[in-house]
Amino acid sequence: MTILTPVKARDWAIFALQAQLLQFNALNVAQKQGGLNADFQQKVNSINLDADKWLDIQEDIKDAVVFLDKVVRRLETIRGHLDDMLSTAFKARNGDTHSAWTYPIKFDVSFRGLIATAEDQGGNPNLLGSAQHRSFTYKSNDIGETETVSRSFLGSDYYITDSTGKIWTRDRSSFLLRQRDATTGAKTGEFAALTGGLRLDSLSGSAITFTTAPDTTDSTTYTGTLSTSGLDVLDAWLYGDLESSADRQRAEDDLHSAKNTVDLHLARLRGALATVRFYESQSNVKLSAFSDLIDDKTTAHLLELQ
Repeated sequence: MTILTPVKARDWAIFALQAQLLQFNALNVAQKQGGLNADFQQKVNSINLDADKWLDIQEDIKDAVVFLDKVVRRLETIRGHLDDMLSTAFKARNGDTHSAWTYPIKFDVSFRGLIATAEDQGGNPNLLGSAQHRSFTYKSNDIGETETVSRSFLGSDYYITDSTGKIWTRDRSSFLLRQRDATTGAKTGEFAALTGGLRLDSLSGSAITFTTAPDTTDSTTYTGTLSTSGLDVLDAWLYGDLESSADRQRAEDDLHSAKNTVDLHLARLRGALATVRFYESQSNVKLSAFSDLIDDKTTAHLLELQ
């Protein structure tokens, strides 16, 4: 047949019928595909809705992993400072006139490092410092359940209430022991250097007698009550600058006790870190499952379209 060949009525009817059938089939397929696509998109949207919840939770969990890992590392650093102080107290047994003065200095440097680690290097909340921060809480799953890690003061501090009712507190920024008004906290003007400016005269239980600016014409002796908090370890002057065997033994006893306390809390916080890492792995599994589910739905949808 060419363009010059006459078109028969029968051939034209067949051609028209075929065109109508093709148009009908195309419309029918399009309608079915549209229904399949809508059903598929609804399923994907439902999966993505659940996945988005887990993405938010995973972000919260990842932040918790970073936070608790830092807390554990800080407490390990605190334990290291206790070991250094213990080593210094032990070495002081063999001190002589040339080296004895160096041991209280080394002891106090480690003690200040311990305090700084507990107080100054914490996040929010600070789980190791003296301030009354809240506990740390994070979401663990998509139904609103949470895990909480409590705080404990694992630094160390002390103050002395003297016989006049005034208090002596550590000034961490200047390394001084300052006398303050017990009610207002105002400085009285009396102070002494924590290293080299104080002498322990006696300590029995919490009853203390000490002298500021010893061996000078400005020396002053005070009596009072010693109060401690945290790990209950102290500056070297409160261990008699590690000069006598009794004072060194007292320092070693306090340090061993503090290490035991730190080890207990290390176990607790490492357990909390292991728990949050488990939740992190669970969130990864959940999100991977959502991704696999969408892949499966997509493959099944393509087969249905075919």
